[in-house]
Amino acid sequence: MVTFTFPHTGFDSLGDLLERLRMICEVVAGHLEGRRIGGHTVTLKIRTHDFHTTTRQTTMPTAV
Repeated sequence: MVTFTFPHTGFDSLGDLLERLRMICEVVAGHLEGRRIGGHTVTLKIRTHDFHTTTRQTTMPTAV
């Protein structure tokens, strides 16, 4: 398992959040490609300012 933490506080819009998420995905993908590894399960954990945590995951049929 590979875990990355990207601290950031506050987003003005859903578009800002999605753009930040896209950037994080590119960093993670680059890291995995550089190490020549992949995985089937992708997990996203989002923690809000009041420490409420939402986690979602999906498992792909082939490694990503």
